[in-house]
Amino acid sequence: MKRSVLVVAIVRINLILLLICTFALCFLSGCSNDSDRELSVTLTAADISMDPPVAEKREFSVVAPHGAQRQDDYYWLRDDQRQDQDILDYLNAENKYTDAAMSHLTGLKDSLYEELIGRLKQDDASVPYLYKDFWYYVRYEENNDYPIYARRKESMDAPEEVMLHVNELAQNHDYYKVANWSVSPDQNLLAYVVDTVGRRQYALYVKNLTTGQVIDTGVTGTSYDLAWAQDNQTIFYVWNNPDTLLSKSVKSHQLGTNAESDPVVYYEPDDIYYLSVELIRSEDYICILCESTLTSEQRCASAANPVDFRLIAARKQGVEYWADHLNDRWIVRTNEDAPN
Repeated sequence: MKRSVLVVAIVRINLILLLICTFALCFLSGCSNDSDRELSVTLTAADISMDPPVAEKREFSVVAPHGAQRQDDYYWLRDDQRQDQDILDYLNAENKYTDAAMSHLTGLKDSLYEELIGRLKQDDASVPYLYKDFWYYVRYEENNDYPIYARRKESMDAPEEVMLHVNELAQNHDYYKVANWSVSPDQNLLAYVVDTVGRRQYALYVKNLTTGQVIDTGVTGTSYDLAWAQDNQTIFYVWNNPDTLLSKSVKSHQLGTNAESDPVVYYEPDDIYYLSVELIRSEDYICILCESTLTSEQRCASAANPVDFRLIAARKQGVEYWADHLNDRWIVRTNEDAPN
């Protein structure tokens, strides 16, 4: 299907969604008989003076591993070429056309946005939780879009320590997301991963919570998983293939070393499996979990000396299990012989 056809379809879908949202808001707020809250939508074609962009056809033959072959004239638009100027120019043309097609809805979109945010508590905060001797929580400030991650020692009446003020970090970025963070076992360091593009490919940073110094580890192209070893210096993370974005290996990074030399502690050859790494409940073990739609496999190593990751149970088609460690014993939850 041509991209121009897709754009028209998306415009139509957006119009319908806006109409549904309008009716829903009116129903919830009782605005159907209230003239000062009346919103209207005209489901007619916009007066667009520009022509929709048409993607160029470029002959390309895609050959599958089993030998099947198909012709794809739009293969050049695939996602792994986001730095290609031709692709960027075409996507910008699509965006420009979409903006023109929906320009008559600007007032309605602004009204809906203002009403939606008017119903939100903008200075909200999460319920704090106790980890060791600190209470951790996330809060928001009015008129700020990003969260503030903070903690207080021993009591919620203690002075607040701001770990990450994401509103400040996001300055000068069109997009900024802290996807995950984790404090070191001694609670002096904070590891966190950031995406500034929107592709869910993260860069790893470490902040000294005493001095405020932020270290760029040089680790990039990761998923959001993090796990500290007990030495407070080693961080385990999942590396993604830069082209397919599939999670392919688990690596370890020693603070102060070159990220390019980070050793691979596990590599997954099967593309149907996704990887994650975590410090489990007792914090005595770091575990690597391999998961597909129906099957899982787990291997763990001592967090005090995370060198030998030992297999809990070999993968078996259709069998899922999760092993956790608490109070010197392993607890395994599985669907083996227990479907659903």
